[in-house]
Amino acid sequence: MKLRAVDLRDPALTGALRERLCWLYYDEIYRAAFPIADEAEDPSIWLPLIADTQPPPSPIVHLVLAVDDAHGPRDIDASTLFGGIIFEYFRISKASLATYLCIKPKMRGHGVARFLIARALDIIGAHAPGAAVPLFAEAENPRDQIDAAVRDGARRRLPILSRLGFRKLPIAYRQPALGPGKRPLDNLEFLVFTDGKPASIKLSVIRGFMREFYDSLDAGPPDEAKMFGACAEDIQALDLIEPA
Repeated sequence: MKLRAVDLRDPALTGALRERLCWLYYDEIYRAAFPIADEAEDPSIWLPLIADTQPPPSPIVHLVLAVDDAHGPRDIDASTLFGGIIFEYFRISKASLATYLCIKPKMRGHGVARFLIARALDIIGAHAPGAAVPLFAEAENPRDQIDAAVRDGARRRLPILSRLGFRKLPIAYRQPALGPGKRPLDNLEFLVFTDGKPASIKLSVIRGFMREFYDSLDAGPPDEAKMFGACAEDIQALDLIEPA
């Protein structure tokens, strides 16, 4: 199977086509993958950010779809759309955040997620040529989920994210509220893409990202004393899968 990446920020796409593809991704793949309201967004939030670039601290937002290479953007439908990744590039801290990665259930295990992560890294690299830009992400911590179904889903996702190359950073992460009517979340792991290899990241890099991330959401400053505690300046990324 040959895949094609379609970045909805592509200026060659008309506004109507961008909107149709965004809603197609939401309806066919995203909505079922993110049923918890405080973790989820929808195209009414994404489309203005994808179509235009706001000044910092607002990030540059991309939604990249994985589709059957035999079909151009105008021909994409539910049968030829396989997955998508939404990620944000923060220009002040020179860091990025993969906010949502969703693959159609029947296409899981076929390399679609790896393809999307690779395309995201290419685009992030183009935003900051020559810079080492970390790609952060979030995942539910199974131990902190009250609902049994959510807990089981979180347990299944962590090995997948580990195989994709993510490791966790041992900080007391608190996700700021994503918008009006939503709550901050304390039940998430904070991840970094290392291609699965042992790695460390500077606390100053994470601190800079958190400040810009919170600022972009008008969430006030993060509680750095609580979030970072007695972290050393070099924070070692840990395996996502803990020994039994």
